[in-house]
Amino acid sequence: MKIPQRFYVSLKAVIAHENKILLVQLHSGFWEFPGGRIDEGEEPVSLDATIGRELTEELGGSVKIRLGPLLRTFIAQYKDGVHG
Repeated sequence: MKIPQRFYVSLKAVIAHENKILLVQLHSGFWEFPGGRIDEGEEPVSLDATIGRELTEELGGSVKIRLGPLLRTFIAQYKDGVHG
C-alpha cells in the first residue's frame, strides 16, 4: 500500500552570475528562485542531488552548477491546497 505524502519539501537555489540573479516565472505569473519539490521516494537522496535534479529539469542539462552553503529555511503554508 502506497502512503500518500502528507507534506511537501521544496528546495530553491539562488543563482548569481555577473551581479545578476536568476528567477523563473510560474504559470501563475509570479516569479521565484528555480528549484522544486523533493519527489516521493527521493527522501533518502542528498539535498545536493535533489536540487541538482530540479535545476537540470528547469534549466537544461547543459548548465553547470556549483552548490554553496544552505542560506535559509522556512515553512510556507497555503490555503485550500493552492500553491503559488
